[in-house]
Amino acid sequence: MAIDWNNPEEVREYKRKYAKKYRDKRKKEAEQGNEKAKAYFERGRKTQAWRSVKSFLKNQATLKQVREAREVLLEREKELKEKK
Repeated sequence: MAIDWNNPEEVREYKRKYAKKYRDKRKKEAEQGNEKAKAYFERGRKTQAWRSVKSFLKNQATLKQVREAREVLLEREKELKEKK
């Protein structure tokens, strides 16, 4: 079946299907001990919290919340620079 690339719904479904296949394949490889696959999942776990915060700030946060988050991030960056 050919995909109509001009139809966003079909494109989303296609991407969703193949992303799931890729994740399942990587998960199976990680369970078998593949270090590269383990790193793939570990990287995802590390960035997951930041992605949810970023989408919240972008979509729902008030200006005050954005400013507070910016302050926290700047403080954290300073701490990390001091540790190095």
